[in-house]
Amino acid sequence: MLRPRGLLTPPAMAMAPLLVAAALVASFSGAGAAPRPPPAGPKPQQGRVIEYGGNYLGGYIPQQDAPKDLLQSGVWGVAAGHYHSMAIYGKSRKVVEWPPANASFGYYNPDPSTQRLQPENLVNVVAVSAGQHHSLALTKTGKVVFWTRQLLGNASDDLPPLLGPKAKAKVKAIAAGRGGYSMALLNNGSIIEWGPARNYSDNATWYRPPPPGLVISFPEGDVNGAINGNVSVPAPRLRAQAIAAGWDHSLALLENGTVVAWGGRRGQYQAFLSWRAMNVSADAKQDVVAIAAGNQHSLALLANGTVVAWGTVLANAAGATCAAEGCVTYPPPAGPNNVPAEALKDVTAISAGSLFGMALLKGGRVVVWGKSTGYLYINFVPDDAQSGVFAIAGGSAHYLAVKATG
Repeated sequence: MLRPRGLLTPPAMAMAPLLVAAALVASFSGAGAAPRPPPAGPKPQQGRVIEYGGNYLGGYIPQQDAPKDLLQSGVWGVAAGHYHSMAIYGKSRKVVEWPPANASFGYYNPDPSTQRLQPENLVNVVAVSAGQHHSLALTKTGKVVFWTRQLLGNASDDLPPLLGPKAKAKVKAIAAGRGGYSMALLNNGSIIEWGPARNYSDNATWYRPPPPGLVISFPEGDVNGAINGNVSVPAPRLRAQAIAAGWDHSLALLENGTVVAWGGRRGQYQAFLSWRAMNVSADAKQDVVAIAAGNQHSLALLANGTVVAWGTVLANAAGATCAAEGCVTYPPPAGPNNVPAEALKDVTAISAGSLFGMALLKGGRVVVWGKSTGYLYINFVPDDAQSGVFAIAGGSAHYLAVKATG
C-alpha cells in the first residue's frame, strides 16, 4: 500500500471523523477571530463491516480477518492500512484492530519487543487512521493517540510536543502514512506533520515543500511551552479543512475549496509518479469538498458530486482478463485517470487504496476501480455493498465499508 487511509464520511457530516475538518483553537495566541461553526450534520450512523480485497500473501488477506463478533453492528467508522485494519465500535467508541499485533503471515513476522501496543481503556474515539505499521486515534476532546506494530527508533515513535498530553492544542483530523509519517489538522487550520525527517529544502530528495504558513515545522515554536500546555504559535497564513497522507506526498484541502500538495520523493523507482501525484489537477482548484491520497495517486471530490483523479493512472479491467475473484469487465473509463462513469456524479465520499480508488454514491453504493498490491484488479463490489453503506476505507490489498444496520 500503503496508504493508509481513514474513515471517510459524506461532506454533509463536515468530513469530521475521518481525516478532515477545521475550525480554530482558542489556546493559540494570535489565532484571530474564530470562524462560524459548521452547521450540524446528520446524526452519526452505526453499522457492520463489509470487507473485500485482492488475493495475495498466498490467498490469505490478514486485513480481512475481522473479529466478527464485534463488527456485526455498532461500528461507527473504519480505517484500512498496509498490514492491518481498524474500527471504532460500541457505545463507548472503542477501537479494535485486526489481525492481532503479534500475528505472523507471509513475509511479515513481527517482533513484540519493537512494538507499542494500543493503550488500554481507549474510549470516546471519533476518528482512526491506519498507516504502514502505525495507528492513530482521535478522541472527542481533540487529543491524538499513537501506537505502532514496529518502532523505528526515530521521531516516528512519539507524538510531537504540540500534541502531548498536557498541550492545549486541539486536533480535528488525523492521517497516517507510510514509514511512520503522520499528519494532524489543528482546529485553527494549521497542520502538524511528524515522523521520519523531511528536509524539504533538500531539492535532491524532495520535489516540493508545503505552502508557506500552512505546516508547523519542528523544532519550531516554543517546544517547552508546548510540553507544559503554554503554546504560542502564530496563526496560519493558510487554513486547511482536510488532510490526506500518501506514499511520499501529502494533500491539504484549504478553506477556499482548493487543493495543495507537497512532498514527493526523488531518486527512487518511478519517482516521476510521485511528482504526478502532486501535480494537482486543474479541476481540483475550486469547489473541492474531500480529498484522498494513495500510493502515487490523488483523488478529490467536488461539490457537484464528481471525482477528480491525478497521478498514477489507476488500472481498469476493461478489455483485460480479470485475475481477482468476482472481477467484472466495465465499459471504458469515462473520466481522466480511469475514473469510471459511476464516479462522475452523485458521489458523497471518497477513499484511496494503495493502487485503487473508492467512491461512495448516494444511496450507499460502493464503486471501486484499480488494483491491489498483488497487482490484481479490485473493482468487484459484493451485493452487500450495493446500498446502505455510509463509510469506506481503502488499504493495500483490501477495502472496508460500513453498512447501516438501522
